[in-house]
Amino acid sequence: MKKINSNGYGGKVIGAGLTLSFVIPMLSSLVPKNWTELLWLSKISFITGIAVLVLFSIWLMIEFKQDKFWNRHYKDNVSIKLSLPEGIYECQSCGNRQIKKNDKSCNICGIKFKEGGELNAE
Repeated sequence: MKKINSNGYGGKVIGAGLTLSFVIPMLSSLVPKNWTELLWLSKISFITGIAVLVLFSIWLMIEFKQDKFWNRHYKDNVSIKLSLPEGIYECQSCGNRQIKKNDKSCNICGIKFKEGGELNAE
């Protein structure tokens, strides 16, 4: 799943929520009050807009929590080589896949691997 803030639709969702919450109800307040259908439309629009904004905020909070988890995971495992199928290894720092089991450091980025630091890709 792509991130919200890298897709380019985060601003569109916020804009839609603000339009439904505030713009449509303010525009409907300009018409005469005897149009009950328009008053109901205004109320429904406001509730829908607030719901969109609240749900989107919850989604963003979940995404930020996941980002925090993955950043911590990366920092903890940056100096570990990842065991891939076919007996090859990958440097977690630069992605070099020419690492051998007995290598103590990466020949591309120079990072020193933790002693016994090895992850399985499975």
